[in-house]
Amino acid sequence: MKEIKPLLYRPPILPEETLPSYLYRLASANLLSPNQLEALIVSHLKTQDNVKRLLRADSIDVLAKLTGLEPYKIFWASEHSLVTLLEDLDDQGLYETVTLDSGFSFPLLTLNATSAHLRWVSFSQFCPYCLREAAYQRRAWRVRKVAACIHHQCLLVDQCPNCQSYLLEQDIIKATCRNCLYPLAEAAAFDLSCDQEGLASQRLLYFWLNAGPQVRLHLPLVTPRLLYLLASQMIETTLKVRHGLEGLHPIPSINTPYTWREHGPSSKHAYVLWATAIKAMLDWPVNFHQFLEHRVNADISGYSSGTSIQKSKWLSGWLKQWPEEKNQLIHEGIASYLYDNFSWEDTQSRRDIHHALRVNKMTPSFPAFSSNFMWVRESNALRLLNVRSELVRQLIHAGLIRANAKTLNHKDPLIAREDVLKIYEQWVKGIPLDYAEPALHISKELAQYLVEAGILETVHSDEQNTSEYLLDKVALSNLLDSLYYKTSRRYLANASFYSLTEAVNILKPVGYDEPKLLQTALENRIPAILWRGNTLGDVLFQRKAIRELKDSEETTRVFA
Repeated sequence: MKEIKPLLYRPPILPEETLPSYLYRLASANLLSPNQLEALIVSHLKTQDNVKRLLRADSIDVLAKLTGLEPYKIFWASEHSLVTLLEDLDDQGLYETVTLDSGFSFPLLTLNATSAHLRWVSFSQFCPYCLREAAYQRRAWRVRKVAACIHHQCLLVDQCPNCQSYLLEQDIIKATCRNCLYPLAEAAAFDLSCDQEGLASQRLLYFWLNAGPQVRLHLPLVTPRLLYLLASQMIETTLKVRHGLEGLHPIPSINTPYTWREHGPSSKHAYVLWATAIKAMLDWPVNFHQFLEHRVNADISGYSSGTSIQKSKWLSGWLKQWPEEKNQLIHEGIASYLYDNFSWEDTQSRRDIHHALRVNKMTPSFPAFSSNFMWVRESNALRLLNVRSELVRQLIHAGLIRANAKTLNHKDPLIAREDVLKIYEQWVKGIPLDYAEPALHISKELAQYLVEAGILETVHSDEQNTSEYLLDKVALSNLLDSLYYKTSRRYLANASFYSLTEAVNILKPVGYDEPKLLQTALENRIPAILWRGNTLGDVLFQRKAIRELKDSEETTRVFA
């Protein structure tokens, strides 16, 4: 390597200045263009390098000799100084490390992290008041989540206020729009002094970037990097929402309407999104669960919301991205929301569910019941209890099984796992008589009459020292099937019906009670209708048939 002579003028790096900004000022101070300075640095290198990113150790050594600066100052001005916040330094396989001749060593920011977390140089942003004080680019302005200047309490500007063009990095460094030559330092900025809550979230970000003083907020006790990544994940999923998202940080004239562009949200939207994400971390996990609730209910594509299973796919994906062994607090925050609002099946892929069904018998040890999820699907409860859906719905109506209010109108609603297991323990062999009223919508006495009349079959309880019998679930199912009536809608619409109680009251003077009337219906001597989804106590009798039966019985008594 040929001898490196220091440049004649070697200005210092200004506070929080970016490396490209410093290289521009360094070139200007020595009457060079930025390209000439870059060519000078490259001429001293053995291998080509991106001078503005400093991907090689000899590039930093050359620049240190040209400027007389300590290598750590050059590193601090580069984007690699953000590596502690944006990269997992515990996993050395993710990043490269550069070691200088002086022994100074530092990790490099990967291209993936750069593209994900830093703004493109063709979409730069700035604070007009900062440019008035000194025209150079600050490190914090490069970060996508940074949207405000905490020193002047204003929103950063990301477009030329005169021609509305997006700004290059050089426009910020020169403080002049390249298209219309508008002086960027004269631009007006949106005042945020009235929104101290939102500014506090930006101050926290500045602190994490080592660009501002410490900020104390009641956040989860995990490292700043994990909190930053969680906030980034919340922002990423929020960006997929087109409309219908509630709970956004409220700032007039900023938070609506959303007009996301291909390159990402503007400064004003980034400000709202970051403040929303930080707010979701306060009072952990209450606000976080509220954020998830808003996100689950949001329309992600402009079409109608999907099923609960579809909505929980991204949540279960989050759970896999935050393993318990590394991030227990965040893992528990996501898991507890899933457990309180979804079922085991919702969080599994179809392949996982089929595998579980193959290797597990349909018992309480089935994963949907053995897990600590609060809810299970009604379809799984039916298979476990081995009963019809109308019986479970009747138990829900009676309050013996709690239902998730959000899914009551779904085809396969969520019901309380604990309540289902309690019913299962009592219904293993059959349905106890005590459940006749809540499950069948008939009295215990009527159930006993139906048993004595041979209409309902029974099985014996497994408990010792008890003579109590249980209603056979298979026989009951067959009985309900025999009463289900299929007919034309026109006939059903024009017909009038009596309930079981009303029909018995009419026929009581001629010697009919509930068991006898049901027996008559089962023998097809009188039309009886049971709507699909109803239970035994909901059987209906045609008014005309009941009147004819009464008249017939009275006539028979007269001539008897």
